[in-house]
Formats: sequence, C-alpha cells, structure tokens
Amino acid sequence: MPVCGSSGDALVFIEKASTRYVVTTDIAINEDSFLQLDFAASCSVTDSCYAIELEYSVDLGLTWQSVVRDCLPTNVECNRYHLQRILVSDTFNKWTRIILPLPPYTRSDATRFRWHQTAPFDKQQTWAIDNVYIGDGCIDMCSGHGRCTEGNCVCDENWSGLYCDEPDVFLPTQLKDNFNRAPTSQNWLTVNGGKLSTVCGAVASGMVLHFSGGCSRLLVTVDLNLTKAEFIQFYFMYGCLISPNSRNQGVLLEYSANGGITWTLLMEIFYDQFSKPGFVNILLPPDAKRVGTRFRWWQPKHEGLDQSDWAIDNVLISGSADQRTVMLDTFSSAPLPQHEQSPADAGPTGRIAFDMFVDDRTTVNDLWMFHDDCSIEKFCDSPDGVLMCGSHDGREAYAITHDLTPTEHWIMQFKISVGCKTSEKIAQNQVHVQYSTDFGVSWRYLIPQCLPADPKCSGAVSQPSVFFPTKGWKRITYPLPENLVGNPVRFRFYQKYSDMQWAIDNFYLGPGCVENCQGHGDCLKEQCICDPGYSGPNCYLTHPLKTFLKERFDNEEIRPDLWMSLEGGLACLECGVLAEDTALYFGGPTVRQAMTQDLDLRGAKFLQYFGRIGSENNMTTCHRPTCRKEGVLLDYSTDGGISWTLLHEMDYQKYISIRHDYILLPEEALTNTTRLRWWQPFVINNGIVVSGFDRAQWALDNILIGGAEINPSQLVDTFDDEGISHEENWSFYPNAVRTAGFCGNPSFHLYWPNKKKDQTYNILSSRELIIQPGYMIQFKIVVGCEATSCGDLHSVMLEYSKDARLDSWQLVQTQCLPSSSNSVGCSPFQFHEATIYNSVNSSTWKRITIQLPDHVSSSATQFRWIQKGEEPEKQSWAIDHVYIGEACPKLCSGHGYCTTGAICICDEEYQGDDCSVFNHELPSYIKDNFESARITEINWEIIQGGVIGNGCGQLAPYAHGDSLYFNGCQIRQAVTKSLDLMRASKIMFVLQIGSLSQTDSCNTNLSDPNTALSTVL
Repeated sequence: MPVCGSSGDALVFIEKASTRYVVTTDIAINEDSFLQLDFAASCSVTDSCYAIELEYSVDLGLTWQSVVRDCLPTNVECNRYHLQRILVSDTFNKWTRIILPLPPYTRSDATRFRWHQTAPFDKQQTWAIDNVYIGDGCIDMCSGHGRCTEGNCVCDENWSGLYCDEPDVFLPTQLKDNFNRAPTSQNWLTVNGGKLSTVCGAVASGMVLHFSGGCSRLLVTVDLNLTKAEFIQFYFMYGCLISPNSRNQGVLLEYSANGGITWTLLMEIFYDQFSKPGFVNILLPPDAKRVGTRFRWWQPKHEGLDQSDWAIDNVLISGSADQRTVMLDTFSSAPLPQHEQSPADAGPTGRIAFDMFVDDRTTVNDLWMFHDDCSIEKFCDSPDGVLMCGSHDGREAYAITHDLTPTEHWIMQFKISVGCKTSEKIAQNQVHVQYSTDFGVSWRYLIPQCLPADPKCSGAVSQPSVFFPTKGWKRITYPLPENLVGNPVRFRFYQKYSDMQWAIDNFYLGPGCVENCQGHGDCLKEQCICDPGYSGPNCYLTHPLKTFLKERFDNEEIRPDLWMSLEGGLACLECGVLAEDTALYFGGPTVRQAMTQDLDLRGAKFLQYFGRIGSENNMTTCHRPTCRKEGVLLDYSTDGGISWTLLHEMDYQKYISIRHDYILLPEEALTNTTRLRWWQPFVINNGIVVSGFDRAQWALDNILIGGAEINPSQLVDTFDDEGISHEENWSFYPNAVRTAGFCGNPSFHLYWPNKKKDQTYNILSSRELIIQPGYMIQFKIVVGCEATSCGDLHSVMLEYSKDARLDSWQLVQTQCLPSSSNSVGCSPFQFHEATIYNSVNSSTWKRITIQLPDHVSSSATQFRWIQKGEEPEKQSWAIDHVYIGEACPKLCSGHGYCTTGAICICDEEYQGDDCSVFNHELPSYIKDNFESARITEINWEIIQGGVIGNGCGQLAPYAHGDSLYFNGCQIRQAVTKSLDLMRASKIMFVLQIGSLSQTDSCNTNLSDPNTALSTVL
C-alpha cells in the first residue's frame, strides 16, 4: 500500500502483531555487492526513537547477525566509524534512501537478509521499505544519486550521467550559516537532535545550533561544489548543559563525495576539549574538493536528553575570491551628486551609484561573510544607510569580509564611528581592524603599533589599527602591507565587548587612487571624490590654510580651527603649570593624542612647545613613567594622515621635569597640507590593544608652529591695536595681560601683575629677527612702581639668543663700570649698566634706547625680557613701545621714539630728523647750592635716591648748609636739565662719599671687595 507519500506501493509494517519482520530469499553475495533500499519510519513524527535491525544469515536462517556492527573511536581496528543501529526512526522520519556496500563477512553463495523489529515495541512504531535492491549490478552504486534497477541506474532529479555523478544544476560553491534563523533545506539535508538556542551564550555570536536531543544527533550539509573551496570552519562548544565524559561521546566531522554511501573522517572533535567556545579551521583534503561533496557532524553515543550536549555556530565552507575581486560597499543606493557633498570627515556622504544597488538597502551585501549584530541603519548623523554593528549587552560584535586576494598597491579605505561619543568608563569596547591569512585561525592588526627602536618595524612608526569611542566620523586609508599581496586574506572589524554601537561606511578594498587622494577624498573604484577645498585627480589643495599655529590652552574650549582631534586630553592643571596657567593634559584611559589641522607650512621653520611626562614628585594625577613605551611621539603627515613620519621622541626619562623643545622642521614637512600629532603608545596586552590608566600622564603647553625661513628685520609694537600683527611679533608672553593705566601710563601695554603664586617665570619673547650691525632696540619699561621696601629686586633681564635650539641666553649688554674697565666688551671711559631692570633703576616708566652690540647680529636673533625667581610674590612690571631694527638717526638723540622705517617721533620740545633741535632757548649754565627747593626743581631733570638734607653734615670747609644727600635704595642719580654749553668752560661741585667718623647716616665699608662700585660718576 502507498504510505508516507510514496510514489507507489511499499511494504508497510503497521499490524498489531507481536513480531514484525521481512526476510529475503538467498542471494549470492560477492565483493561488489551492495544493498540499496528506501526506508521510512514514524512518518514525520520526529520525537520517536526506535530502531529496526538489519541482519543477515549465511546458514539458511539458523543464526542471524547484524549487517553493520558498532565501530567507534575507542576501537583501534576501525578505519571508518558507524553504529550497528543504522535504521533509526528520527533519521528516517521520511522516505530516505540508504546504500550499503556489503561487508566481507556477509559474502556467500546463499546469504539471506532480514529487517526485524525487536519486541517489545509500541504498535505505533511503524515502518516501511521500498525499492530494495541487493546485487552487484550498478557501478559505483549510482554514486549515491540514483536507484539501481536491473543493473542500470535511474538517476535522481537534478543528476544525470551513466553513473549519476553529473549534476544538472549548479551546486552551491560555499555554505554559510550563522544560525540566527532556523536551518533551511538550502544548506542542510538533515538536522537531528539539534535546535536553535541561546542556552550556550554566544559561541560565535547570537543564536547557536544546540544538540541535546535524546535520540540521534546528526547534522548533514547539502551537496556542494568544492572544486575551488579551501576550508571548512565553524565555532564549536561542548557541555552547555552537561559535558560528555568518554571518547565515544565526541563529535565526528566527516565528508562524503558519493552521496553519503561512504564517509571519510575529517576531524574527531575530542570530548574533553572545547569546554569553552573554540574556532575550528580545517583545510580541505584534495579528495573533498569535488563536485557533490557533503559533510556531516554526528555524535555516536550520549547519555540521553540534555546530556553530553554540544553546540555549533558560524559554519563556513568556502574558498577565497580570485585577484579580480574588488570589494566596494557604500551600504546605500542613494547616489549623491558631487556638489552636494559635505566635508569627508564631517559625515559619510559622497556616494557613487553602482548598478548593484537599486532600492534603499536594508540587507547586508554578500561580500561580508559574517556580520552578526550588524544591520544597515542610519547612525551618527549619517545621511543614509551605514553598516551599524554592536549592541549594549557586552557580547562580541564583528563584521568579516570574504577571503580576497589583493594585488600590489591595494588600499583599504572606510569611514568609522565608534559610539559617536567619547566614553569615560573603561570597557574593552574598541573596534580592532585585523586581517587573517590562515582563513581566520589567527588575526593580526592590519597596521601594527610600531615604536622607535622596534626591531619588527624597520624604523617605521605607526599607530595600531584600532578605534576607541569618539565623537563623529573618521575616514581611514590603509595601504595594504606587501606581505598580503597574492595571498587569500580576510579582514574584520572586531569588538570584543560591545556596550555601544559602531558603524562603518564607504568600505573600499581594491587598487588605490592617484596618491590615494592625498588623504583628502574618498577613493572609490580608483576615482577620487575630493573633499570641499580640494580638487583634481589627486585632490590638490585649492583653498588657503592657516600658516602657523599658536596655542596657549588658556581656556577649556579646544579650538576646532586649530585641532582636528584631541583624544584623552583636556586643558587643566593635573600635571601642574608648564608655561602659564592650564596646560593640555592627557590622562584618558584610551587614546591619548593631539592632532593639528592641516597647515600650510611652506614658509615655516620650526615648532616649539613645553612638555612634561609624569612629575618628579610622582603625583597620582601625573605619575612617573617607568619605561620607554610611556614616552610621547611627535610625528607629521603630509598626505592627510595616511602615512606619518617621526619628528621627535619625547624620552620618558628626560621629561619628568618640564622641558622646552624647539625643533626645526625638516624640508619634507614644509608642504601646503602638513599636520602634526603628539601621541602616547597604546597599551598592548597579549597582542591586543586594551584601555587602561596605567600609563604616565603627560601635558603640553604654549605650542607654536611657524616661524619663517627668512625672518623680518624689524619689530614694532605699541600694544595699542589688537590683531594678528601683535600675535606675530611675539612667540609667547606667559602671565602677561594687555592693559592700560599701570603706573600712570594711559596707553595700552603688556603688564605682568604677578598675582599668581605658581612660581613660573614671566617672559616676553620676540619672534626671530634678522639683526645686522648698527641696529638698535628701544622700549619703555617699569618695574615695581608700587614697591615700598628695598627688599628683593626680582629684576627683569633683557637677553638674546642666536640659536633657539640651544636654549642659551645672554644679556644684551653686560655692565661696564670703573671697576670692570678691563672686562671684555667694555671700552675705556664708556660706562653703562647691564640690561637688567628693577625697582632700583626703573621704578617709573623709563625709555631705554640701546645701540645693539655687533655680537648680537644673526639671521635668527631672538630677544626676551625675563623675570625669574622661585618666590611666589614678585614685583609687577610692564613693557610698552618696543622697537627693534635699523637704527634711527643718532638713535633720536635720546629725545624721541624710533618707529617703522627708522623714523624718529620726537618728544615735545624737540624736533629735527634726529630730535636734536630744541624748540626754545636753553639755559647756558646751572648754579645750585641746594638751599632752595624751588631753584633745585628748575635746574634738575631727575633726582633719584636723594633729597636736600644734611645726613652727612656740612661739607666744610668747601661748602655750608644743606646738601643733596643720597641714601635711597633706588639708583642714586641727579640729572640736569638740558643745557646750551657752547660757551661753557668748567663744571664745579663738592662731593663727599661716606665720612671719616662713619656715622649711621654717612658711612662707607672700605673692607667690602666691591668698594670700587661705590664710586660716583
């Protein structure tokens, strides 16, 4: 009767009898004989579990033995593994053909076979057989794809040929299943004892196929065309519930190239391994690389339902794409015309339309092999779909490409956004970009971390290809390493602990563009789509960029016009004060780097900054570095960040104390699109970049990138007008403010109030200047005008340097006094003070004019006014009206200001080119016996440090009454008004220094070695 959907009649065993069996006639069995039949049991009831015995007899039915005997891994004599119970109801729950080459022990001239259901059995445990053939008529047993009748093969649907070994349809060339939805007949012929489950957690990711059934446990693939395949891979785990405990409970992976007639062992997955999820990769043997190969995983023995269980995930049977395959995925189908693009780093825009996309994409392209937890969505202000991955539950997340074979000059380019925000908490949520050349067994960073003196890196310096949470999108271009050329490679984006989502866009893997678009455009199919401001086949700069960068970090807002990215850093005082106030401090747990915007440095010369790594007193927020990997690297890029060249290594031992670096830019860095970055190496643990706080923190301050190859020869600054010219004159002026009104000066000037108690030096540094012999410097200065005591002077020194790299400064002018008449650089009878200013000689605003000595001349001389001193309280001071350059006529005769073009601006009452002509008649003599304050006021321009009095008594016998008595702690001087001395012949005065009686108010210390300095000139 027909049963179970059979095409014709079948022999069916459904009677309620106590025995059920069928016996064949006697048949001659030889070495080519085989048994073939269609068998069905339990008819689509999947949860029953009973077996029908297949037996033979060579003694006319007196004794019966099993045709197939148990052959298990523990039996050393077995070369193929199988069970005695082959006709099991759950495996044959629909009509299934079984073909059995008959073993030698069944051979005789009269062998009979029987199918026998051993008692007791449930009457519902029915079974049926059909299309039985026993003999040696069909060669190769119809290859497992046909039925043997009367010595000829009748091929199954979709198979043909004399032996049914030629498929009529294209067989799949690969099989891929991540079991995130139920197994389909597209991939699997048989799934017994297994179901989708989450009880194992993530074996690879998401759901797994979990085998814990109480009967057979078997997984069989469809037939595949594996002529170009190279591997079979899967994730595997034992014991989600209860682990197996003997070798025969292990899972066997086998393959068959003849429709399941014979199976060859590929791997025994040992029962005591894989207690945690493991990745299995097996290279296919030549015998398996055929048309019509199938695989099966089966577990010969187990302890019963939910025991000795196992799970499998992410099965992949495949090979690698050939060299012609280029991978491009824009994850969208919306073509955008070029003029609608926004900057490439602003967000992923700039699409190219390709024929493969018609509608808006929602499914991930086949170019991606595994992409669990990924979908096409909008993310982080993207205008259209991107590949968004990850979750919030801490699972692994990844996107893996197929195996591709790169050729020379290939690049990988993509845009990436991790989290779209920064994250303070420490989690291993970074995304690693890695490659594998062994089909996924081992993974390496596409770009490894390379540090100076790293023997593996042949001198190159690079950051690893890893991305931590940060705001916005980044475009990344990686030229592929040479060792990948010509080999099958797969790439992956991998997140170990996904607590935030991430996305990639515009993924391109293929031949590079012209100069890789200079890093300022998207390279898609060897065509550059340039960012705004760049054009041409290689994205050349077409808009002006800043020519210098000057940054004080004096407020918490970081300027986006100067900095492309600042990661792990903020303006604060955690590493103390470096130059002034807050510094840029790096103490973040992940990336620590500062990258400038692109600058036009074609005319620039140097970069300088203050830096520090850790601290001498080992503060917790700024602790000491212990090894070279905690140093900081400074490198530059001229191609938009694709390649970087090391400029300077901040050595971990030298920067514990604050250092000032001045670095000449190499010629290769002087381009119209140069960017610089400071970064600290990442922490690597077991080959993986991890986040953590255990690096020394570091800080930068007062960064200046600029200067000029040819310096100006003049500097003029009155500090009256705001603006760029004012900034360009000076490198930095720590602790200064621009103000008006200090010490009675109504015009604007620079003022150092000294209210801060941070012990930093107060400095005003000029830019580098060309100084030639005969040049002059002129400025107004006041120091300590509100000082009341004769205490510490806190002098301000005027110094110069001719080579900023050496950081060595000398006074512009050293003192020349009578006692130092033999000193080098002093001319006889030409006396002057050193260029040191304090409340003694400059307590009121005072114009200083100095003819610069020849030794100051150079093409890059810098001047600075500096007030040192560790004391927190220093005297305040101010500077105004600075002129450095070509000398004005006669230095304006001391009666005027020199300004642009070496022109004098004369004081009131003076005129002429050199301010030497007085507006009215001058007195021709002066006579003063200091008895009348009014007369003294008329005669004298300046009296400092002295008053009319008699502290030294009467200067008898030469003079009587009061005298001009000097005992002040400022400079002691009396300067006459201007006089017309054309007819004068003599100068007369009475002078006494100290006294013989050495009184308190009139004495001199003759034993002092500096007695000569008590001279009066």
